[in-house]
Amino acid sequence: MPLLTHNEQKIDGIVDLKVSGSTMKANKMKAWEPALTKVYPVLIANKSIFNNPQKRKYLDNFLNK
Repeated sequence: MPLLTHNEQKIDGIVDLKVSGSTMKANKMKAWEPALTKVYPVLIANKSIFNNPQKRKYLDNFLNK
């Protein structure tokens, strides 16, 4: 259960950074619009990974799951 007080004062909400919203659901909360922001995943990889067949295969498998 998330901490719902801060400095002995009740807080009005939480920010759930996970896309699933499981924290909010578990605590019987609901999301509202507008959202603070939209989340877009980004993969950053060193260019040298493309020169290493083993690492390249791992990356390809990861991206194709």
